[in-house]
Amino acid sequence: MSATSPRAHALRITAKAAITLCASAGLASPALAQGASANALQTVEVTAQKRTQNLQVVPVSVDSISAGDLERAGIKDLFNLGDLSPSVTGGQSNRTLGARMGIRGINDFARNPGFDASMGVYVDGVYAGRSEATSLGLTGIERLEVLRGPQGTLFGKNTVAGALNLTTRKPTDRFEASVNLEGADFGTRNLGVWLGGALVRGTVQASLSIGQEKTDGWVDNLNRPDVRPGSGDGTTVRGFVRFKPGRSTQIDAALWQYRYKGVPMVGEAVAPSALAGLAPGPRTTSTNAPSEETVDKDGGSVTLETALGSGLTLTSITATQRAENFYSNDDDMAPLDIYFGNNTAKNKQITQELRIASAPDPARDWLVGLFYMKQDNDQVALLTTGAAFPVAPLRQRTTTSVGTMEGDALALFVHGNLRLSERLQFTGGLRATRETKDVTLSQTPIPGLAANIPLFAGQVSDNDVSPKVGLNWFVRPMLMVYGSYTQGFKSGGYNMDLIGAAVTQPAVDLRFNKQKVESFELGWKSEWLDRRLRANGSIYRMDGKDYQVQQFVLQPNGTSVATITNAGEVRIDGIEFDLQARVTPSFTVRGGIAYTDATFISFKNGGGVGVNFDGNRLPFAPRLKSALSVEHVMPLGGLQVRSSLGYTHTGDQTSNANGAAVNRIPGHDLFNARIGLEGGETRRWSVALWARNLTNREYTTVNATNALQQARAIYGSPRTVGLQASLDL
Repeated sequence: MSATSPRAHALRITAKAAITLCASAGLASPALAQGASANALQTVEVTAQKRTQNLQVVPVSVDSISAGDLERAGIKDLFNLGDLSPSVTGGQSNRTLGARMGIRGINDFARNPGFDASMGVYVDGVYAGRSEATSLGLTGIERLEVLRGPQGTLFGKNTVAGALNLTTRKPTDRFEASVNLEGADFGTRNLGVWLGGALVRGTVQASLSIGQEKTDGWVDNLNRPDVRPGSGDGTTVRGFVRFKPGRSTQIDAALWQYRYKGVPMVGEAVAPSALAGLAPGPRTTSTNAPSEETVDKDGGSVTLETALGSGLTLTSITATQRAENFYSNDDDMAPLDIYFGNNTAKNKQITQELRIASAPDPARDWLVGLFYMKQDNDQVALLTTGAAFPVAPLRQRTTTSVGTMEGDALALFVHGNLRLSERLQFTGGLRATRETKDVTLSQTPIPGLAANIPLFAGQVSDNDVSPKVGLNWFVRPMLMVYGSYTQGFKSGGYNMDLIGAAVTQPAVDLRFNKQKVESFELGWKSEWLDRRLRANGSIYRMDGKDYQVQQFVLQPNGTSVATITNAGEVRIDGIEFDLQARVTPSFTVRGGIAYTDATFISFKNGGGVGVNFDGNRLPFAPRLKSALSVEHVMPLGGLQVRSSLGYTHTGDQTSNANGAAVNRIPGHDLFNARIGLEGGETRRWSVALWARNLTNREYTTVNATNALQQARAIYGSPRTVGLQASLDL
């Protein structure tokens, strides 16, 4: 009998869990609900189509996660969002260059200033910017929506993978306050405060949220105990004012600031690296240089919403943001002066979005919008070889790469729904985009290691028209089936990182082309058993042309450098399933499965001339991810005991398009648990004990090599136990 593969085993475990869940919820009876029972699931409202709607009538693959869901799952930032929404990929990483997240197998973790994000992050409609936007804290967030697939006909910046749509908690005329305190292993201390109320009753309301995070990290540095990878201290502050000068006009103004300082997770040497013996055991390293990363980000926005008459609404969102990031790391993973790198990146961004939307109407609704973005990105990257560099003539040398990018993006988009009959609805949209990028790049050489690039200036100008068409069939009151075809687009650019290979024609050698994605999707939204069971899902295919790939490419001198190239063709086939069930009035289950088969159909010369990557898997795209959580609430003498258990499975994946064994990241299963006591009516309070990675599973989130091809790994957090207390007024 043949051995069972880990993938098949994990798939069977997930399938059995789903079958058991459905059976316990009584899915054996297929009768659709004719009315909601007292134990019905709460209606979920989303703004995926830029208007408040019931999730179950929105023909988009979207997962809605409330602030309570985030708190009970112990999610403090976006990196662990996959614990609740399996189609999201991410991991414990850095706040600057290593910020990595994705949807449906398409990931972002590029530090290149000319490389656009594939996944958009929006906070109250404001595009949050580049990859470091995923580091934002979640204090004051009321709801988070995961929108899967291209979203160009509804959201300002075109994104090919999807979008995270965050909505913050808004003040009312009533004074409200929330305080959340938390302490955990490894010196972890978190504080969240939200205050809101009226400055002028009925006219002006304001709120302030403050989030603080601090941890000593869980990686020991044997050579420098004061430099602990993963340790850090961050603060997020957000102020908000809402002004209502009249019944038909509302003005929202917001200011925010994010500060972070910590030690990046570079990774530790592992077999077969010769350095592995310097720090035996997982979550230990031995480096000598003072690695550090800092993030300074500020921004502000003004949102105007006013009625134009005839049911039309005008929305204007004006925003400006500034970010400065610094990153230094001892990437050689040794207590020797082999080599050291650092990177300083600055970004300024101005966005303006205008939308006119029709009145809500069951027969038809439409939206037309204009989006403009101007961005200025600067980056200075240095690499210095030390006295222990393996090639003696190249010791104690420095290469400096200086790059700038000034970009302008202008887009016109339309989106609408038209009821063709009582049960049939047409969805259509179109986006026209023009983007230009003016870049400069220069680099000083280290012979044989870093290319000599005199000052080079280039320009990218890309145009695109992306349609969306769909048909929605409302089969019964609690069952909708939809099909759609959507295109997405991402502009091209130039490699502006440290360049290792010889460059003879910068305009050709450094250029990567625009990327196009076509998405075909069949989905359904359903509720059963008097709305005690909600089951939504989708089947999709995404075809990418000139897919932009960031990878570490092996150079003739034996080193590797981060490079962005175009793969000829990519195909992603997937299935997603989301389920919620109110099994009893006190017992609720939530689950999700995401199967993603993401493959390079054609990637000629991906590893150099004559080295093709056809058939390889996309980086950081596990075939199977699943999440299952159960929650039970029990009364206790006028109080409530709320307990929950969560399970997540992440399948095997790779960190590099080359698919080499050294880059394989094994799959893993994690369990999280929480038990708390809560009470109060006008003053709600709770105290909870929680544990993440309950079984203390040893696993990695990254397996790769450094610039000298030494194997490295970043381990996930060990078992962490914490205590949380909260008060709501």
